[in-house]
Amino acid sequence: MCELIEPEALEPIVKNNSGIIVDVCDYSRYAKAHIPSALHLQPQETFGPYPHKIGDLPNLNRIKEIIIKLGIIKHKPVYIYDDIGGVLASRLIWLLDCVGYHNWILINGGLISWLKEGRAYKSTSSIDKTQEKKEIELKLKSLAHEYNFTKNQIISTLHSNDIIFWDSRSKGEFTGETKKAARAGHIPGSIHLDYRDLLNPNENLRIRSNVSDILEQNKIDPSKQIITYCHSNQRSAFAFVVGRLLKFERIKCYGGSWSEWGNSENSVVSIGEE
Repeated sequence: MCELIEPEALEPIVKNNSGIIVDVCDYSRYAKAHIPSALHLQPQETFGPYPHKIGDLPNLNRIKEIIIKLGIIKHKPVYIYDDIGGVLASRLIWLLDCVGYHNWILINGGLISWLKEGRAYKSTSSIDKTQEKKEIELKLKSLAHEYNFTKNQIISTLHSNDIIFWDSRSKGEFTGETKKAARAGHIPGSIHLDYRDLLNPNENLRIRSNVSDILEQNKIDPSKQIITYCHSNQRSAFAFVVGRLLKFERIKCYGGSWSEWGNSENSVVSIGEE
């Protein structure tokens, strides 16, 4: 199950407290307003301790801690949202996919659509940032090879006609005008499509209804291997999730993203529009 649902479809789940709902907003936002019964996951918890490739896939123990903390059960759906259109939620979804937990549901528009359309919310004056330790026997199997692409794999396939590198960053980052690493620019041959172009600000940050057409117009061909990347694999995780929702069978994230590629001396970099 990999689904996108509208906020109204979540209302009976909230009313009956019958599902696991995960809020991936900052603590301050969660404290101010969150969907009732939602558990909280700080976005930074989805990252590993890799300063020069901050978006790379954390080890299995880190992912295990997240699953146990949230009480996620492999064969039961988990409803996930954030407050910026799905970027932070998608990072968690990617981690779950990488360990075979595919029963995720993204809330279209997330907290923004939930609040702006007048639905009930909860707030709290303080947040317990500690998590009760649970002794749970949980064995995870890594499926990283199915959903994650590495720097070495990019180097070995850089000139392949069967691979599309989808750069989901801003135009300035793509052309090299905006520098966030030791080197600026993009992976040679990449197609630029800013993740924000997939969101509709006039519909409370929902994914655009014509998103499939947008990808086609930008030559994101689902028959090819698609590798998404950004700077820290949040925006590119969102691009990945959009592909998953469209049933793309050959889409992966480059976990290290530009924080690794742009800080590597031996990586090839292109600047400008092409």
